[in-house]
Amino acid sequence: MQQLIDQSKERVEFVWIAGYNISGMKLYGDGEAPDSIIGKEYYDYLTVTQNLTIGNPEYANGLWQICVGIPVLDDEGAVVFYLKLQI
Repeated sequence: MQQLIDQSKERVEFVWIAGYNISGMKLYGDGEAPDSIIGKEYYDYLTVTQNLTIGNPEYANGLWQICVGIPVLDDEGAVVFYLKLQI
């Protein structure tokens, strides 16, 4: 089991990372990142909860991937943009 865990740890990496405006359109980030996250379940959760969200696992390009969305807030607690990581 430890060998399996060690092998799995070696495969965890960022697939891509990007910042999105509050409307769900990409502001900046990796070229592999989609131009929009509108219609994604985790984006809907982000807009409703204004809290960290984790999407359903996806298998793509030979890797299991998980979406993590994080709202980035200003000093007054308002959402400035969403940081989206595909790991």
